[in-house]
Amino acid sequence: MDFNEIKQKAWDNRKMILLLLVIFILAFSIRGHLIRYDYIFEFDSYYHARTTMTLIETGGLPDMDPLAYYQNGGEPYSRFSLLWPISGGIYQLFNFWHPFDKDIWFMFVKFLPALYGAIISLSLYWLGKEIYNKKAGVAMAFIAAVTPAFVYRTMAGFFEEDALGFLWMVLGFIFFVRAVKSKQLGQTEIINSVLGGVMFGLMAWTWGMYLLIPVVLLGYFVVAVLFLGSDKDNKQKDIQNFTIKFIISFILFAIIAATANAPWINNASGFASQVIGSQISEIMVVMGIVGSIAIAAALGYLISGTSKDTKKIVSTLLVIVLYIGFFAMLLFMATQPDILADRTQITSLVGEESTGFGAFGTKYNSLIIFPLLAMLLIPIGSFLLKKKNAFSSLILFFWILIPWFMAFYKLKFTYIFGFSMALAAATVVYYTFALLKKYNVEKGTETKIVIGAIFFLLVLGVGAAAIFVPDYQPFNDQNPQWTDAIFWIKDNTPEDAKLFNWWDQGHILAFLTERGVSTDNRNASYSANKAMAEFITTEDANYGYDVAKNQVGADYIVLDQGMFYREYSFAFYNIDEVNYSHPEVAKYREGPVNIIGCGQSGENIDCGGNAFTLEQFDALNSTWTYMPTQFYNGDQPMYIYRDGASLVVLNHATNNSNLAKVWMHSEDTTDFYEEVYHNGSVKIFEIK
Repeated sequence: MDFNEIKQKAWDNRKMILLLLVIFILAFSIRGHLIRYDYIFEFDSYYHARTTMTLIETGGLPDMDPLAYYQNGGEPYSRFSLLWPISGGIYQLFNFWHPFDKDIWFMFVKFLPALYGAIISLSLYWLGKEIYNKKAGVAMAFIAAVTPAFVYRTMAGFFEEDALGFLWMVLGFIFFVRAVKSKQLGQTEIINSVLGGVMFGLMAWTWGMYLLIPVVLLGYFVVAVLFLGSDKDNKQKDIQNFTIKFIISFILFAIIAATANAPWINNASGFASQVIGSQISEIMVVMGIVGSIAIAAALGYLISGTSKDTKKIVSTLLVIVLYIGFFAMLLFMATQPDILADRTQITSLVGEESTGFGAFGTKYNSLIIFPLLAMLLIPIGSFLLKKKNAFSSLILFFWILIPWFMAFYKLKFTYIFGFSMALAAATVVYYTFALLKKYNVEKGTETKIVIGAIFFLLVLGVGAAAIFVPDYQPFNDQNPQWTDAIFWIKDNTPEDAKLFNWWDQGHILAFLTERGVSTDNRNASYSANKAMAEFITTEDANYGYDVAKNQVGADYIVLDQGMFYREYSFAFYNIDEVNYSHPEVAKYREGPVNIIGCGQSGENIDCGGNAFTLEQFDALNSTWTYMPTQFYNGDQPMYIYRDGASLVVLNHATNNSNLAKVWMHSEDTTDFYEEVYHNGSVKIFEIK
């Protein structure tokens, strides 16, 4: 094809090109306007930004991450991700290979996730077009551009594998669908099968959610090969060709995933064991996969050789089975609100490990109607329409159903289901118009439905994104005290300084200060987290010093006022379980703990509605004391301190903790630490 032919083709498709350009700009704009913030979103983004920075500067990664878990000799990097070299390559290309500049790189870190999200949204047009038609492709791309749960993980500054990971899965299924839609097994079909498998493998090299691919593929194959066999127009050779194309893609994915150190079989056996409640070995998983493929292919082959009446019965039964599976899942979720997490384990304290169904309203708004309708339309549509695109839509049945189940039981998977909203919307669009056409609905009625559908998509899609996205703000922009503290560390501590910190600040501190941290958001060392928990909760100041100085080997301790509220959660590490009724935990919840901001109000000091004269305020303790200030409910001692422009109100257990003694400079801690920084809610102590 020469240039003139390309130009003519572009002109002939100018309306569609313009529409796709609008969708791309919309997708990028919704995500990209958050570039206005100074910092980036979430904590893992800082880890990926720092790792990619190391890759750009040195051309490789050391065996151990030198800035994390220094007390353990460092920590191996998380599984390699293509996000790092691809993003680093884009930076180098547009920076014209000039010497590395961290400020410029930080701008790329904010910009690239929005770009990746817009590209993924646009790529869905071709997936929808391959499975259904152009109208469905446009709907799929549009909903992906505006759905809040997907926007959230691809917005500017959300620099994680999620932002790039889905691109390979979409591309993989585009090629895979092209292969299986054809009954032939020629060069074109084999090339498409190979490309599909390679793209699936690249997802395994990018993001841990590659585990979705084998589950969707296997579920699809088992049902699709039986549907193929029950179609009166298909022959036994068609079943053979379909099976070969599927195996090519699946095996290539498995091989590439293995080279990426992506142990999906091991993960699958672990997950199955957790759900079933009994041990499932890896060999059992492999046997189950091979057996499912072999049995389904054999059944499809046998069914294709039966009579038309038998085929009709089989296809009807398949539709019924799909509906039974869907409604069984809904019933299970309604009766089992929490199945995956053992809530007595310390790991359950991480927010994203909590159940996800409570966030459905915020994440999806009324868009939740699309998955429900799609699940109802795909089985009956596959039965009634008997077309290639109806057959291919079975992929989307599993790509919607499985993430729905995952998101219901784990908050971090709500993003995966958010992506499925786009697939579901396209399904509803396609089947609605296909059924209208099949049953000869009048043009006027069809037009009204089109207008209503467009209005529905615009209001729910763009409206939901407009409400949802502005609610999010980077942690450092919300907490300027932390930003100031980070700059202080960067400017006032030695380059080899070692920080003793809690895990939720680890990635931010390591990237922005380039100092060593004792733990970070990977939670790679239980002992590292437990060390900080013991330092905070112990009542023995000498033991607290031994933990910080000798066991951890830190130079500085980074503390914040919010730790007072969470002393009970630190105590979980002392008993190695989440148990609110345990005496070591319950004592921190007996009586009030509060931090109250204060300000000048006329001649008085106002602290959350409590008025003090200047003399009264100055008379409050500013150093630790064992004598209560007053009693709560007449018998529970309360300790009230003046801490800069705040009142710190502690109950008995919290006041006796090492955190309170260090923070309020008790006599038995001043020989151990020197307060070198205090700004609002953050304090930094140098260990003597």
